[in-house]
Amino acid sequence: MLTVLWSTPRSGSNWYGHYLINQLPEKNVTYLKQYFGKYHLYSYQKHYSQELFYEYEKGMFYKEYYLDHFMKQIQTRIVSNKRKLNAAQEEAHRISLLDKHNLSKYPVLISQHVKNINTDTYYYLKNKATKNIYLYRENIVDQLASYVVAMYTNRFVSNYESNEIITDAEIDVGSLDDLYYRILHWHMLDKKGCEIIKYEDLDFSTESKIKKRYSAKCIDMVSEKMKEKIFEYAENYKAFLPKS
Repeated sequence: MLTVLWSTPRSGSNWYGHYLINQLPEKNVTYLKQYFGKYHLYSYQKHYSQELFYEYEKGMFYKEYYLDHFMKQIQTRIVSNKRKLNAAQEEAHRISLLDKHNLSKYPVLISQHVKNINTDTYYYLKNKATKNIYLYRENIVDQLASYVVAMYTNRFVSNYESNEIITDAEIDVGSLDDLYYRILHWHMLDKKGCEIIKYEDLDFSTESKIKKRYSAKCIDMVSEKMKEKIFEYAENYKAFLPKS
């Protein structure tokens, strides 16, 4: 079985991915996050940081995917060297691994953002999936503000709720533009026969390793410049959505 959770940033995919794993009867699920994400095909990380880097420096590492040939299961290991494959080769490698993975014995859950995946690969993955789930956030103001705060603090996932006070969070407007158009792209995708889940319907009090990061509203944490831009997007978003 292959389940794909399609989402956009700050729509609850990290929480819902862990929730799905806890709900599945199988206990041997292979969980792959942003497996085909363009930015994850050639980037590096530093220890104790969630930020992605695109030029290798000593001390950086990347996650290498490989197949356990005995079990026919995708596995990962940390490699602290420069990548040997470019982005196109890495993507082809990951497709090959998924095709060889024993889905009947080791179910796979892939949490994947839309838009930052190559178009051909998107259709390959959607058609290969046993089940496609599309997750979205109805309140675009909250989603965009949450993205600003996450990018500003470089903290995207948390296992506890914080009372930390953040003010005047701000990021490059181009990054906010990118998320806005990714959200529009999510709405334009054909979802016939697929399950659709709304962020606002998720019960975050349910036991999970992942928690909502902040108790306060993120829109109150961003700068006036960001607020103005976010509310502008919100008005455009209303015009974009079909009238009920």
